[in-house]
Amino acid sequence: MEEPMKLEMTPEETAQFSALIDQCLKAIREANERMDQTEAETAQLQAETRAMLNQLRITLNAETTL
Repeated sequence: MEEPMKLEMTPEETAQFSALIDQCLKAIREANERMDQTEAETAQLQAETRAMLNQLRITLNAETTL
């Protein structure tokens, strides 16, 4: 039976690895925040577009019935 592989790090390597993980997690959190903001902006723009299209339909329909 094979023995499991062991990974041993020096305290300096452990600190570097931990710092790298912290940087990755920070980048992920920032990306998630940007994504949430983008989704909110997209929803707002979609609502505004729908309102404009409805107003345009009302305006065009009123002009064609005159």
